[in-house]
Amino acid sequence: MPRQARILPPNGFYHIVCRGNNKQNIFRDDSDKDKYLELALRYKGEHPMSLFHYCLMTNHVHLLLETNEQTDLSNFMKRLNLAYFHHFKNKYGYVGHFWQDRFKSFLIERDNYLLVCGKYIELNPVRAKMVARPEDFEYSSYGFYTDNKKSDILEHNPLFFELSSKSKDCSSLYRDFVVPQEEIEQRFKGPFWGSEKFVTRMRKRLDYKKAAVQAGRKVNFRKIKAQ
Repeated sequence: MPRQARILPPNGFYHIVCRGNNKQNIFRDDSDKDKYLELALRYKGEHPMSLFHYCLMTNHVHLLLETNEQTDLSNFMKRLNLAYFHHFKNKYGYVGHFWQDRFKSFLIERDNYLLVCGKYIELNPVRAKMVARPEDFEYSSYGFYTDNKKSDILEHNPLFFELSSKSKDCSSLYRDFVVPQEEIEQRFKGPFWGSEKFVTRMRKRLDYKKAAVQAGRKVNFRKIKAQ
């Protein structure tokens, strides 16, 4: 059966997932994760984009990014994954298929859903019971938002500074937003994630007839903004 054509509009917000073949580990130590981020930064410079969130799990990777007219997302991911595979092969003498099929891409609606997607990504280690709290996991973007940790690869989620009119309050509000457990079961099963209106518009625009509505809980900014 031929592969379904990948949906990659030139301008958009994407949740990217890459998994190891047969759920095998793709990172064996922290230096592997450092290498992946080093390569991501290198190729990101050649394919202009904004990276907002990431999480490097043991056997898979999550990225949330924004593309533009100069971004070739397919080429970026192909080069990144191939370069990392060569690193892994040379370091460990690995032989065989490394990545599980192609990377998965989910088109995300900016309004409200973009922040929920970042939360979903950064809570992966908690859901997997690797850590009790997101701040206990080093290789994610969580500390960039909550503790102002420096990062050469990240830009702020455009909704982050909408949490409060006072920038100094955004970190604590973001921490309060991520911690509650009631939303950690959000899943990304369809190619689009957002409101029904957004999904319908994308289906029509991209002529994707089988895309199901995958609407998540909307973020109530009035509850999390500083008073």
